[in-house]
Amino acid sequence: EQLKNQAEESERKLKEYIAAYKQKMAENDDFRKRMEASYQKRADVANAEFILNLLPVVDNLNRAVFAAENSRDFESLFQGIKMIQVSFINQLKNCGVEKIDAPGKAFNPSDEEAVEVVEVDEREKDNIVIEELECGYKIKEKLLRPAKVKVGRYSEK
Repeated sequence: EQLKNQAEESERKLKEYIAAYKQKMAENDDFRKRMEASYQKRADVANAEFILNLLPVVDNLNRAVFAAENSRDFESLFQGIKMIQVSFINQLKNCGVEKIDAPGKAFNPSDEEAVEVVEVDEREKDNIVIEELECGYKIKEKLLRPAKVKVGRYSEK
């Protein structure tokens, strides 16, 4: 009789533990879902904020296209496009994006992609970025896109 009671008590405790375990698993799952939803909401807000900051640039591009269709004053058009470029770069900076400054500096394979190696006559230009073919960008030290560059290679003749 005592063994039977112990077995029933053990079974009851086991069921309680299983129920408590299932409850905690459900709570963890609910918490994970809430965290994912919260993260997604923050990402959506940040994305909307980023796009909102770029809309003035789009407006200026639309004005430039209209001006190009209706005017032949290329100098004014050129100046307007340069202003749009500066505005766009400033918006990127406000979002933490920075351009990689490669030309004239030592080649850095973690930030730059050498698409061509060119012979140079001066030893000082060995392993120096000679030309930037495409700008590279970082956001808060994280590489978004490497700069595509030509790198100098000096060799004894």
